[in-house]
Amino acid sequence: MKNKKLLALLLAMVMVLGTLAGCGGKTSGGETTKAPEKETTEETAGETVGQTEGETEPDYSMYKVTEPIEITFWHAIKGNDKFWQGMVEEFNKLSAETNVTVVAMSVGSMPNCKTQLDAAHQARQGLPAVVTINCPATPMYYKNGVITDLTELMAANGYDFSNLLDGYVNQVSYDDAIIAMPFGCTATVYYYNRTELAKHNLDQFPTTWDEFKTWSKAVYEATGKPAVTMDGTNGNFFYNLLLNFGGDMIDKEDPTKTAFASDNLVLRMKELKELVDAGYVEWSIDGKDLIANKWLNGDTMTLNVASDYYEDYLTIMKDLPEADRFEI
Repeated sequence: MKNKKLLALLLAMVMVLGTLAGCGGKTSGGETTKAPEKETTEETAGETVGQTEGETEPDYSMYKVTEPIEITFWHAIKGNDKFWQGMVEEFNKLSAETNVTVVAMSVGSMPNCKTQLDAAHQARQGLPAVVTINCPATPMYYKNGVITDLTELMAANGYDFSNLLDGYVNQVSYDDAIIAMPFGCTATVYYYNRTELAKHNLDQFPTTWDEFKTWSKAVYEATGKPAVTMDGTNGNFFYNLLLNFGGDMIDKEDPTKTAFASDNLVLRMKELKELVDAGYVEWSIDGKDLIANKWLNGDTMTLNVASDYYEDYLTIMKDLPEADRFEI
């Protein structure tokens, strides 16, 4: 029961247990602790009593929490603070059973999590035990020793990764190592101002690249506003675009590298630049929050961002003066 409830928390987060390559764990204050070595004797060497000949029973004692500890958890994703806090409070009710108490800290955004994690790692102090990170960053963190292999930890807790979809597992794996725990997945979608676009009979969103090029030009000419504003600071929003054009943000052979060597991808990106140069599409470095405000204010017709913002946008729209509202 204890292990299952502990995993209920771990499954909701991306774990950072080891802060140096080869480390087996860390204390809540950010000091690293070397994994204990298993003592080998004549009795323990080779076959273990009760095991099939040639097999040994794994020793997972290093993962047992034998005295109360406190760990720090950094979380991100604006708007989900209440969710994380509720989960942590539920987990901490079991602290007498688990010996673990979690102190949650809202860092505000995924980029903030990575920036502060980098700084803490370089300073060798103030490191959290658990932190949320976007999956494209985890292979590089693992390769550089910032996060550790969780395979044995999962086995020690009896967790079967075959219960998860391959897509989840692939994103948190590196070679034969499990380097993180998946905690959620969203899709990049396009939100558009249907009310304004319907005035110009342009509220049918394009489904092909050729349609998109024609549509974005028509929207700009009809409204005087960019058809789409794209967040040029966040590569995650272009994952589908990259895949559709023959590229990939993560190379299948080496997840620390990108896979952009596609003639078709290069051609389509040149065409996208032409749309940007013409003013039909806006390539912004303002960040998704400022871009969202621009869209909500009617200064751009469409933005592309994660699907989990939908409920937030509906709530914001209800709070606007009626004259400023539009159908999403």
